[in-house]
Amino acid sequence: MPAKVLKGRVSAFLDRVFVPREIHLRSNDEIKFIRLSSRTQKLAAAGALAVATWIGVSTSGVVFMGGLLNANSNKANLALAEKDSEIERQKLAYFELLAEVSEYHNQFAEITEGLEKNQDLLLSRLGSGNVAPNELAAIQEELKSSTTERARVVIAREGLTEKLQKFESDLLKIAGRNSALKNQVAEIQDTLKNTEAGRREVVQARERLGRKLQDVQTTLASTLDEKQGLESDLAELSQNLEDSRLAFDSAVAESNATRANHLAAQALVEARIAALNLRLSANAQRRESLNAELASTREVLAEMEDKAQRFAEENGELKNHIVELRQEMGQVKDAQSIVVRRLTERTKLGIEAMERTVAMTGLNLDDLLAGAGENLNGQGGPFVPAERENESESDRDYDSAMSLLDVRLNRWAALQEVVSILPLAPPLDQYRITSTFGKRRDPINGRTAVHNGLDFAARPGVSVYSTAPGKVVYAGWRGRFGRFIEIDHGNGIRTRYAHLRKIMVRKGDRVANRDKIGLLGSSGRSTGPHVHYEVLFNRRAVDPRKFLQAGKHVFKS
Repeated sequence: MPAKVLKGRVSAFLDRVFVPREIHLRSNDEIKFIRLSSRTQKLAAAGALAVATWIGVSTSGVVFMGGLLNANSNKANLALAEKDSEIERQKLAYFELLAEVSEYHNQFAEITEGLEKNQDLLLSRLGSGNVAPNELAAIQEELKSSTTERARVVIAREGLTEKLQKFESDLLKIAGRNSALKNQVAEIQDTLKNTEAGRREVVQARERLGRKLQDVQTTLASTLDEKQGLESDLAELSQNLEDSRLAFDSAVAESNATRANHLAAQALVEARIAALNLRLSANAQRRESLNAELASTREVLAEMEDKAQRFAEENGELKNHIVELRQEMGQVKDAQSIVVRRLTERTKLGIEAMERTVAMTGLNLDDLLAGAGENLNGQGGPFVPAERENESESDRDYDSAMSLLDVRLNRWAALQEVVSILPLAPPLDQYRITSTFGKRRDPINGRTAVHNGLDFAARPGVSVYSTAPGKVVYAGWRGRFGRFIEIDHGNGIRTRYAHLRKIMVRKGDRVANRDKIGLLGSSGRSTGPHVHYEVLFNRRAVDPRKFLQAGKHVFKS
């Protein structure tokens, strides 16, 4: 196969493998590009292959150096020649890298010069202040293009920095390998001490290796210096680009702010003019409205003057009518005073009659009134005299009479409630009292006993009535009382009905005065048909005859 064809195939294969690549990096809404050309990839691959080959050869050469020198000095010279060729290849790669760095440096210079020209042009346009909207859009488009170019410069700078760092790492590895090689050379020197020829060859090899190492170190130092210089240039270029971008952004922002302020001021002036026009129109309408209201007000004032004159005339008539009404009120009040005095006297008589009735029963009137709730309407407080203007003595007498009547009516109502619950009627329509209240001779055993009620005798089966309104609290058989009924009339007053033939109410029933509650009989401990009738006040038996006498007094009254 011809060498030219083979070279073409290898070149085509490398072109397919090492195609141009572009790495996109996005950070904080900023996009960065790293471009890797085919040449850069080939150089990097060749450098990596060369370093790997050199490391393998140097390692194998160091391991077998002693044996090879002892066996054949020509092989040692061949190995040294290979080392020299490897160093020459590394130098070649280094010079290619320097050429690429120079190329990148030229590109940076061109891009920087273009950015500075664009910046000066844009600043001069913005400084003139006469930028049309379409020109402003074009400026913004150029700013975007400058931003893209700046991003590409940053990407190229980062790629170059990475290459320099990688080359520096490779050089440091070479220095390490050279250090190991020095150690191996020292071991070879120990091995070749026995032979003069070997010692000379080792000295020559050491001198050559020393010179090679010195050259590599010199190259490494110069490379580091150039790297630092490039990094400094890149930092300065980045700072210049950043300053240019900030200045351009500030100029654009200032221009936009100035234009916005002008537009806002113009809009404000137009709004004020419109508001003044509206106010002028409103003031004109308001002036017309005020003129109309003024005319209407004058008419109303004229009508009010006429009405005031009529009111003055009517006021005189009303004053005369008020005098007449006061005279009539005085007459009515005199008549009411007479009526109040009469009602007060009649109320007093009724109160005295009911008090006498209660006194005849032997009960304590104050206890009954307290139970009836007479004091539920209590009043009080400090006395503050009322200021009464134009009050006559007859008015004060009338108020005093009304107060006295009110007090007596309250007293009369309380006494009426008390009297309404007193058992003042007998339990039978026709009867004969066969045993009184107090001590008596027992009708069955003949011994002295206490009788807590009255015995009303009558024909068997006559009706027995409640002597006052109340509530049945017991209705049934109760030992020696036989068929027995007990009614609670309130305020501590109860009545009992014993020895009945039949009970006609049940416990819990409400009964009125003179309601039929049973039939007279002789049940229980009894000698004949009668009803045993008791009156209790606060669970203590009292004489029912006093209540009957008080009832007769009420009926006579």
